[in-house]
Amino acid sequence: MFSFLVTAPKLSLECSIDLLFLLDSSDSMTLEGFTRHKSFMRHFIQASLLEESPVNVGVAQYSNEVQLVVKIGEYQNTAELLQHIDNMRFMGGGLFTGKALRYVTQYGFKSSPGFSDIRDDLPRVVVLITGSTSQDSVTAPATYARDHEVFIIGVAVESSKSEMAEIVANPLHMISYLVPQQLYNQLPQLQKAICSIDVQGCQAQPLDLVLVLDASDSVGQANFNYLKNFVTMTSLQFDINRDVTQIGLVTYSNRPETVFGLDTYETGSSLLQGISRISYIGGSASTGSALLHVYNEVMTVQKGARPGVNKAVVMVTDGRGAEDASVPAKKLRDNGVSMFVIGVGSTHRNTLLRLAGSESFLFIIQSYSSLSHYEDLLVQRVCEEAKSPVTLCKPNPCMNDGVCIMRQGSYRCECRGWDGPHCENRVIRGDTAWPQGLVSRKRQQRQSSSSTGRSKTAKKEISTAKSAH
Repeated sequence: MFSFLVTAPKLSLECSIDLLFLLDSSDSMTLEGFTRHKSFMRHFIQASLLEESPVNVGVAQYSNEVQLVVKIGEYQNTAELLQHIDNMRFMGGGLFTGKALRYVTQYGFKSSPGFSDIRDDLPRVVVLITGSTSQDSVTAPATYARDHEVFIIGVAVESSKSEMAEIVANPLHMISYLVPQQLYNQLPQLQKAICSIDVQGCQAQPLDLVLVLDASDSVGQANFNYLKNFVTMTSLQFDINRDVTQIGLVTYSNRPETVFGLDTYETGSSLLQGISRISYIGGSASTGSALLHVYNEVMTVQKGARPGVNKAVVMVTDGRGAEDASVPAKKLRDNGVSMFVIGVGSTHRNTLLRLAGSESFLFIIQSYSSLSHYEDLLVQRVCEEAKSPVTLCKPNPCMNDGVCIMRQGSYRCECRGWDGPHCENRVIRGDTAWPQGLVSRKRQQRQSSSSTGRSKTAKKEISTAKSAH
């Protein structure tokens, strides 16, 4: 007979966060399920929490009420923390996940009770482990947690997956399993999900990002307000300055309008002021015109786009008026611009898929009020693209139909009829641009010569007429 020693995998948590485990201890979980999930939590902590780990851990359980077993960071070492977990007793009772989420958002990350409105330096993460659907609503408490910058990672059985998806908002933060035997296989996925939250936004990764918002009649003023809030919250996750992230914004109905360009704002606070001034337009939608406007007038060197920096467009629309947009969308994609499309409703899904070019760049949501649930997922996908290799000649940094020629670690613009690093100066004759004063004198000479010629012709015609008489 052979025996095997089962050891926990090495899952070191090297991210700096405040981490609270919230464990379902209700009748619907059952004592057996509670014991299994407690063991799962214990194995994870034992495997991942090294003595030098920067993570501060807390543990809570809930049913009708919430019990804080270990407050964040209030333990001497891992052994003491594990002892507290071993001493946890099954509570029983009803399952009120919404109530528990609101409670830990308010009280779970501070030593004294009170609202967690004061931010500290560390991201705050709740790992919610549950075995059934809640008896109370989870929608408002989950939104409340996100509004207070508490990130939720869900571990749940497959049957309660839909409710967990509503709670966590980001599909990458949801871990599900079919049978109990699969639970321990999810330990690496949990470690990855936890530490992904430590890196919000693109940090030091340069990015030129243009947001394109449908402001037509089909959206309406109320939904446009959801759009403004979405843009505000998404922008907060980026480091706005000339060296890291630049954000431009375009709204459109039958005509596009640049609200602000890529090089308009150099700080996050000034960008937020610009967003607050966005106005609803109304009218019919022409998505194709908007994307062509982005290509020609926004994502260009003369309007602030930086050569050698990854570029992305995020468009939010319900798809009406997008039938003419596939060609300009492809033009953007072919020139190295990542095209993300958030489609509201599934009616025009195929049309929007042609804009995005791929399923991985398309997000379909049910309503504008659901936008807040997708902020983290969108930022994560945009930042993945921001880290991809850069092609210096895509999009083309050369203006006026100049040709971008790659050379070792750099590029040059080959211009016809234009001069300058990006073909920005008009060449009047030959290979050298004339000084402006010389151009003016030449123009005056041509006008004078033309005037003299016309005068001589007129005199000749008069003389001929007299001879005829």
